[in-house]
Amino acid sequence: MRIILTTSKMKWLGSAFLLAFALTLVNCGGDDESPALQATVEGKKISLKNAKIYLANEDTYNDYTYRDYFISDGVPNNSSPWSLSDYDDATFFIAVELATKSVDGLSSGTYPAIDNWSTATGDKIAYLYYEVAVPGGDPLEYDNPSDVAGPNVVVKGKFDGDDTMTLSFSGNMVNDDTEELVATNVYFSGKVVDIR
Repeated sequence: MRIILTTSKMKWLGSAFLLAFALTLVNCGGDDESPALQATVEGKKISLKNAKIYLANEDTYNDYTYRDYFISDGVPNNSSPWSLSDYDDATFFIAVELATKSVDGLSSGTYPAIDNWSTATGDKIAYLYYEVAVPGGDPLEYDNPSDVAGPNVVVKGKFDGDDTMTLSFSGNMVNDDTEELVATNVYFSGKVVDIR
């Protein structure tokens, strides 16, 4: 059997091939392997999709230079928003203090979360605290554990206003009400809003 391809058949086959190739590229490019912007606390997922990260303070303590970053779906109503009540329309806030002894300042890397900075010796350290709203009640509060190692905060990107910063950590935090360790997972990426 002989197959004779006319010019119109060749154009049609060429177009079909290009369409199939383009669809393959779109499907491959559509796979987003980055994690979801979310927090998981005690098995409950909290979307961080509409959250922002705020830079609120820079100071020094015990030879460390540190900065306070706050992630929330609300808008801070003051320049030191360390409580859920310091935000308008917030359902959560996550405080992340990052500190370094480096004269070059903060840089991408891993920051172990520790409870007591006065005994810290590493070049990079962090402190974590967050609150989650409870309808009709007081917010749930979570803190660095003092008896065991806290999560390692992995930071990528840059640290100033309008820079994109990515923060992630996974590990145990303490429920301040029950004083029990609870599993926590956080992944956030966004532009830093400087409110200092």
